[in-house]
Amino acid sequence: MRKTVEIWGILPPPAGGVSIYCKRLSESLLENGKDVTFLNFSKSASSEAYVRNVRCAVLELLRLPFVTERIIHVQFRNPVFLSLLCLSGWKHDIVITLHNRKTELQHGISKLLLQMFFKRVKYVILNDVTFLPILKEKYSLDSEKAVILPAFIPPRADERRGLTPEIEDFVSGHSIILSANASILIRNSWGDVYGMDQLIPMMDFLVNQEKLDVGLVFMLSEIGDEAYWMECLDRIGALGLKENFLISLNSPANGFEVWERSDVFIRPTMTDMEGISVKEALTVGTPVVASSVCKRPDECLLYEPGNVDQLCSQVLSLIREPKRIQYSSQVDAVHEIGRLYEMLELK
Repeated sequence: MRKTVEIWGILPPPAGGVSIYCKRLSESLLENGKDVTFLNFSKSASSEAYVRNVRCAVLELLRLPFVTERIIHVQFRNPVFLSLLCLSGWKHDIVITLHNRKTELQHGISKLLLQMFFKRVKYVILNDVTFLPILKEKYSLDSEKAVILPAFIPPRADERRGLTPEIEDFVSGHSIILSANASILIRNSWGDVYGMDQLIPMMDFLVNQEKLDVGLVFMLSEIGDEAYWMECLDRIGALGLKENFLISLNSPANGFEVWERSDVFIRPTMTDMEGISVKEALTVGTPVVASSVCKRPDECLLYEPGNVDQLCSQVLSLIREPKRIQYSSQVDAVHEIGRLYEMLELK
């Protein structure tokens, strides 16, 4: 008897790396004939037939002892939730995809809870092999449970909807277009996680020092830190860059269509696992400048994380010598995850 497959995560909106991955994975699996149900924990409900919108996460956990055995593929990493999932989902096969390296920041009780989870989980899907030694040392993860797979799934043709009028007007109004994105504005001990504090001085250099007609489209899913948001806006205004920045908040536009219209895509993150948007940009032919916080595709131009001078230099080099990229993913992540489910179904 085949086990039911449930993918637990979030769907757009807002459109971020994880939510886009969840949508593409679910729809591609269904297209390949795999019967999956997506449990949507997002605040925004989905009307898709394959989706069950979750109103209460606790009730989902409480039902698990009373349902038939199933495969649960989790897309988030809250230590308390995952530990409760282990307890209530004792008879089910649990798989997790780690989308970033934030688990290495956990300490105390959170670390202990994750250790318990990693002991119980069937497979841990990573898209950066360099993260495996950290998980082994910190959480005693069994290497045989680790599966190295890219989280990137190429954009589907039916996703295209064109740019919004606001973005279209902005792109048309500048000679050079740069783009970047963030799921949320947030600062930690490393600084701005998504690098807005690097993009502002970079734009100051390009516009005010190099005198270039540059516009930056920054796709932001949600504000997050309100005080930091206002600080960024004030700094942009003080530098005379208001006309050079378009911060598109929770836009219905697809990120990859913005990257496609850009001369350079920038990923100035201080922590990352893969950066799905990096591969989206490369797939649509746009060159990428990215921080070297994780393994990046060979086609990227890298710079030391947080080093604004290096960032400026790499971006300026691509502005002076424009080019388009030829890139295609070497691994069919959807097929490999389908095979993983099949292995668990046969056990």
